[in-house]
Amino acid sequence: MLSSTPLTIYPTDYPTNGKHTLITDHNKPNITIYYCHRCRWLARASWMTQELLTTFPEELAEVALRPGSSGQFDIYLDKQLIWCRKSNAGFPELKAIKQRIRNEIAPDKSLGHSDNKCGQLDCDTGATK
Repeated sequence: MLSSTPLTIYPTDYPTNGKHTLITDHNKPNITIYYCHRCRWLARASWMTQELLTTFPEELAEVALRPGSSGQFDIYLDKQLIWCRKSNAGFPELKAIKQRIRNEIAPDKSLGHSDNKCGQLDCDTGATK
């Protein structure tokens, strides 16, 4: 039987002396992406997971993928819904999701090319205001 305990990470600077010690950082937020497996949205959710872990390697504890219900593509930051495909009328632009997460967990972090230089980005639609 699998444990319901969340996965933990190995710190890169921790001496293991041949033994593996798991450390959990409960102070960092988690992202959960619920995707419809019937719609074959696992690839999209996996790509988004990779992008979020690359953008926020020090700020996030984990990004989890969970099969969801029919037509579902929802993204949660801890227990806060930050994107719902049904209520937001489509899939999010990665840029908008990165900005929305950044604004919550690391407001001073630069997102490089994902920061909009031309105008303020509407995080609800992903469009430039």
